[in-house]
Amino acid sequence: KDYFTIPDLINLPLKKAKKKIAQERFRLGDITEIYQPRLIPNTVIDQSYPANLRVLAPVKIDLDVSTDKK
Repeated sequence: KDYFTIPDLINLPLKKAKKKIAQERFRLGDITEIYQPRLIPNTVIDQSYPANLRVLAPVKIDLDVSTDKK
């Protein structure tokens, strides 16, 4: 296949998101913690590329994850 499709990582636990990134042959970029007390900690709330975007090479995907610590 000539392209890679960005996986949908939003609402996944960080551990599962990391696994999915590796399985799809992407690289994990920066992880930023965002204070979201209503969410389970380490839930992915945003990703640097939109899901289902097609790219020509495996890119680094940055993630924003929830934390309950200010």
